[in-house]
Amino acid sequence: MKLFFLSKIKQPFDDTQSLPEDLVNEMKDLISEHLLSLKNKIGAYFPDIGSENWEFKLARDPFQINVDILPDHIREQTIDLQCDSTAKVDFPNMDFEDF
Repeated sequence: MKLFFLSKIKQPFDDTQSLPEDLVNEMKDLISEHLLSLKNKIGAYFPDIGSENWEFKLARDPFQINVDILPDHIREQTIDLQCDSTAKVDFPNMDFEDF
């Protein structure tokens, strides 16, 4: 039964061998452009969280961030939080929203 479905799936792709090469290349270009467009749109929704953006680093783990990269208005609060042993113990065991 599995082979039956495999043959049905493969069948439409076998037909591309009969298409003119320039049409196949045009299809490849269109698909590539579409995939690049999707990549760019997804990138706008999910920016690189591995970047040097201090907001992402602070949100991920306020106890591991280097306070020297933080703006002055956040630095003191973060140092206070990092020195709070109860918060340090609670952080890994709580949901982000509850912390």
